[in-house]
Amino acid sequence: MIYKIKKILEKKNRSKIICLTAYSKNVAEVIDPYTDIILIGDSLGSVLYNYSTTRKVTLDKMIDHSKSSRLGIKKSLMVVDMPHNTYRNKKEALNNAKKIFKQSKCDAVKLEGGSSILKIAHHLIKNKIPVMGHLGILPQSEKGKFKFKGKKFRERKKILNDAILLEKIGVFSMQSQAGAENSMGGISQAYADNIPVLIIPGAPPLNQLSIRPNFSASSNYKGIVKNVECITQPDQVIDVMRRAFHNIKNGRPGPVVVEVPSDISASKISVDINSYKPPTKGYHSPSKTDVSLAVKKLLGAKNPIIIAGQGVLFARATKQLQSFAEITNIPVYTTMPGKSAINEVHPLALGAGVQTTTLQARTFLDECDVVLALGSSMTDTPYGQSIDTASKFLIHNSDNYEDINKDHYADVILNGDTKLTLDLLIDEVSDLIKDKKPNPDVQTKISNLKKQWLSEWESHLNSNEIPINPYRVINEINKNIIPEKSIVTHDAGAPRDQIVPFFNATVPHSYIGWGKTTHLGFSIPLMIGAKMANPDKFCLNLMGDGAFGMSGLDIETAVRAKLPITTIILNNGGMATYPGGFPNARKNFGVSYMKGDYAKIAEGMGAKGIVVKSVDEVGESIKHAMTENQKGNTVLIDIHTGYDDKRSKW
Repeated sequence: MIYKIKKILEKKNRSKIICLTAYSKNVAEVIDPYTDIILIGDSLGSVLYNYSTTRKVTLDKMIDHSKSSRLGIKKSLMVVDMPHNTYRNKKEALNNAKKIFKQSKCDAVKLEGGSSILKIAHHLIKNKIPVMGHLGILPQSEKGKFKFKGKKFRERKKILNDAILLEKIGVFSMQSQAGAENSMGGISQAYADNIPVLIIPGAPPLNQLSIRPNFSASSNYKGIVKNVECITQPDQVIDVMRRAFHNIKNGRPGPVVVEVPSDISASKISVDINSYKPPTKGYHSPSKTDVSLAVKKLLGAKNPIIIAGQGVLFARATKQLQSFAEITNIPVYTTMPGKSAINEVHPLALGAGVQTTTLQARTFLDECDVVLALGSSMTDTPYGQSIDTASKFLIHNSDNYEDINKDHYADVILNGDTKLTLDLLIDEVSDLIKDKKPNPDVQTKISNLKKQWLSEWESHLNSNEIPINPYRVINEINKNIIPEKSIVTHDAGAPRDQIVPFFNATVPHSYIGWGKTTHLGFSIPLMIGAKMANPDKFCLNLMGDGAFGMSGLDIETAVRAKLPITTIILNNGGMATYPGGFPNARKNFGVSYMKGDYAKIAEGMGAKGIVVKSVDEVGESIKHAMTENQKGNTVLIDIHTGYDDKRSKW
């Protein structure tokens, strides 16, 4: 069952999924070799029994037809409709779903609705019953009527909202006091990197909450979270949770905290918990006047550039970004959090930047006259490329008004969802340039600059020196993994500055850029989370030995949780970001010096440890790690590297 579901998930955004309906063994047997999913639908009421509505189909009738169909299904994922009035509450849904599973041997059940069945779907999934969502036409909910949905914008938005609701969101709970205190570093990282996560810390009882030394998250988290609220009365739970989820789904993403004192969590509530209605995400877009002005300035520019930020990824607007870039022939630079928003081998891709970047990116950032910033805060930060907008025309798109005119004057404001904004830009520009041919000089210039840049770095990327050059390690990662089936990230410090310009991200989220607060060691737990969300991806983090000292024991978490990841350590015995810094602390206290057999440490925690001391072993160790991950084993590759102080910066 799990294998079949994984095979379906692998097809997401890659190929079409074939789903057909069957009600008996004979039909199932015929279509099984050619389909991915076979649905035993409650439409059998209308098709086989001439019912006026599918609402008349009973649970027993669904099970009978499912049992028959099961006999003809060998390859496909078998999904069974839960009929009307069989999942009105969690208890009823679980009992009936178990009955369907036990008697039909199906692989999943299908529930009709989005936000209305969210709690029930979560309950079934928690009890290890896979659930398929059903959106759009809702005959069970609408008295058996087949009403087509999606023709109107409001209907399309509702369907999209419901689809997103049925996907996972991050939820994290922790114990009070020590747990809440120790989580502050990770929470601040989520805040800086705009990660939406619901955090539910415990707390001392209300009458002890403000007494020293008791720790109150609602008092202490305020500067590092988007919103924080404490439940002080049991019956507040519905209002508080509605506000919490509204903040998670709307505006700038970030951590939201609901603190629950111990006496409140032990209390009964008098309100009907089933009256809770999940809030939806609101979408807004810029005005047509502003869109028209933006397009006019872009088409009239001599050297326009697109800066794509993390908001492009969050808005799922990567296809629109590429389409707009191709229509207008405008090159695309991505911020560190926005890396992978465009295929970095695309002829219009300039690459990504932190303190370092590519030659082609820096050249276009310097020479551009009009900037279209999409889904970017345009924050001046040491973890990004500087851009002097005083002599440039800035068109700024962000879903958050606080970002606009913060560090740079915006000549045109395109406030709104980045995907909707790009749709409007594409519509506006398509008619204006439909007969114009793109200028090939732009792509030629990018290609020539890229060749020049890589030729200057060839001796580093293909270095045979011992200890191993860290840039050779990055080049071997590029050559040996399958980018479309991998997720890669850096850690803070030198590994971040070294890998961001050179690693080629080809599909959305194949690289995760982070680190505005440089929480050292974050890459291991980040990849554990990535593996949990994407179990079929090869998840690799590149870190220094200093970063491993901060979070290395999380390797045991990956082993225990059966979430196999690969960690590559650049073991150079020091902090490469500060090769000559802290001279007194170095001399007197050994600051920045370190040593360890990290492969052996990993083995002591149940992982596979690999030591690499020669260049020829680097690529093979990565391939071996991929194989071990597929077997369910977490791998740590301890690569003995030297220092390389050169950085791709100007």
